[in-house]
Amino acid sequence: MKRLNLAFGAVFAHPLFICIALLLPQCANRHRIIKKEINVFRPAKETPVLLKKNTPPPITVWIHGTRLLKNTPYITEFNCCTQLKFADELKSTCPLYTIARSVHLSNPERFAWDTFYVFGWSGALNGARRQEAGKKLYIQLAQIVDIYRAEYGTEPVIRLLTHSHGGNLALCMARLEDTHPFAIDELIMLACPVQYETCDAIKSSLFTQIYNIYSPLDLIQIVAPQFNKQKANPNGSRTWIPTSARRFEEHPKIVQTKVKINGRALFHEDFIKPNFLQSISEVVDTMVKLKDEPGYSTKEHLVSITVGNKRRD
Repeated sequence: MKRLNLAFGAVFAHPLFICIALLLPQCANRHRIIKKEINVFRPAKETPVLLKKNTPPPITVWIHGTRLLKNTPYITEFNCCTQLKFADELKSTCPLYTIARSVHLSNPERFAWDTFYVFGWSGALNGARRQEAGKKLYIQLAQIVDIYRAEYGTEPVIRLLTHSHGGNLALCMARLEDTHPFAIDELIMLACPVQYETCDAIKSSLFTQIYNIYSPLDLIQIVAPQFNKQKANPNGSRTWIPTSARRFEEHPKIVQTKVKINGRALFHEDFIKPNFLQSISEVVDTMVKLKDEPGYSTKEHLVSITVGNKRRD
């Protein structure tokens, strides 16, 4: 009997079993999914497109996620300084430059190159470090907005795009003040681990509209640890819940969808590859339309992207 128990224990502890257990809930309730299909073609140009002069451009900020390697752009491009930097100032060989360019090419007017910033931070897998970085981002954004108002005489449209824990970093900004000197018009989060300490920030007046995009194949998103989350038990004890979620609670200002590209769900790093990023503008446009679908609030949503070889004009 002991041998049998040990055998079962070995099976349930096996990494493959854990992966299957995490993925099984994603396969359930397929009949409750609203599916939208979009066809996307590669951009006609592979180089950044500049807008006409004197046109108030929108501000775009890319915020990367956790970085565990030593030789990261935070060291090579940002000199270990937590700061905003124009994407155009990065070396063309830098992965963050490729990401920014891909997002820009998805819609050069929506994600203007002249005012496209990348926020470099340590990428530490640590909630306190994300809070510190979020505070610095908030202060630097306020300074950029002041300069923008002086130059254009109007409020800027601000869009933040985040990957992984970059989304939680952005949400940390909501805690800094009750009233904010600027507004984030669109917060677009890719594969953000939904965690207890930041999930309520989506309700903040800092954010006007939020888009949460995730994939059922992205295990890294949900295995991201959250050390402060505990569940109350009937006997008064508390149980630690180690994993993260994919979705936030429903709220009027957030739209959430899972995505596939060319018939396949995305892994964590697929969200920062050109194939997906050059589709991001059309994905967001499709998500806007999802809110008008009957039964929107009671069903899950899937945006299926087909990327063609033909180049768009």
